[in-house]
Amino acid sequence: MIMFYDIKKIILLFLFLHINNMFLLSQSYMDKYDCDNRSIILLSSTYAGISVYTYYSWYYQYNSGKFHFFDDSREWLAMDKVGHFFSAYSLTNFNSDLLKNCSQSRIASPIMTFSYLASIEVMDGFSEGWGFSISDLLFDLAGIMAASFLHDDVQFKFSFHQTKWANQRPELLGNNLGQQILKDYNGQTYWISMPFSRIDNYLPDFLMFSFGYGAEAMIYGSSYEQDIILPELNSYRQFYLSLDINWWKIINQTIIGKWKYIFYPLKYIKTPMPTIELSQKKLKFHSFYF
Repeated sequence: MIMFYDIKKIILLFLFLHINNMFLLSQSYMDKYDCDNRSIILLSSTYAGISVYTYYSWYYQYNSGKFHFFDDSREWLAMDKVGHFFSAYSLTNFNSDLLKNCSQSRIASPIMTFSYLASIEVMDGFSEGWGFSISDLLFDLAGIMAASFLHDDVQFKFSFHQTKWANQRPELLGNNLGQQILKDYNGQTYWISMPFSRIDNYLPDFLMFSFGYGAEAMIYGSSYEQDIILPELNSYRQFYLSLDINWWKIINQTIIGKWKYIFYPLKYIKTPMPTIELSQKKLKFHSFYF
């Protein structure tokens, strides 16, 4: 049986997520935009449903209490913060692509992304195991702004490889590949790619140079906690320089462009390429890094 306290939270969640509907509908009538309002309602309602499902499939099994804040800005060597940025960036772009025929997509996409991600933070705020993280929300906002204002030639991407660290704490870092992609920050790398044509117009516009950021040897989120439990293990940051390919541009320029959304994940996945790594004051070369 659902407790009255949980019903109140669900009602607040729905109200929070659907405020953007009222705003966008009013904009549509006032400015006579050409978007079918049903598209916005359907997409926004989908996010509301996903949020409610997330609550009952994940948060409902944990104890909940009064709304509270939690400062995790110093954990995981900021890998989770970069992950928040990337999630907000890719989700905003995804919404924009879904609503590309709507004149108000530049307004609708950021609002829907923010509403969905903020709802997750609100659920964290009621959970005793977590808390509302201001730093998470700030990085969400930064990702939304990057998607809204940066030129399409600047792309943020993601890559992942399995690590030995997940086996040491599988309950936290993941028991299988699917879980580890989301949970094991040791294997995640986040990239920013830009075309060589920005340097020289004679170079192919699909070939890109890429800067990456990652971290390694993290068993615990807090470095202070890890130093106490595993003093011999020192986590460290990694910086990368690599090549990349803009598959989205290539696909758009070929005959398969009409089916481009089948290949949509390629827009955000870094192509494995020769890579130079700087970490622990040393340079390493990877013939192919992902």
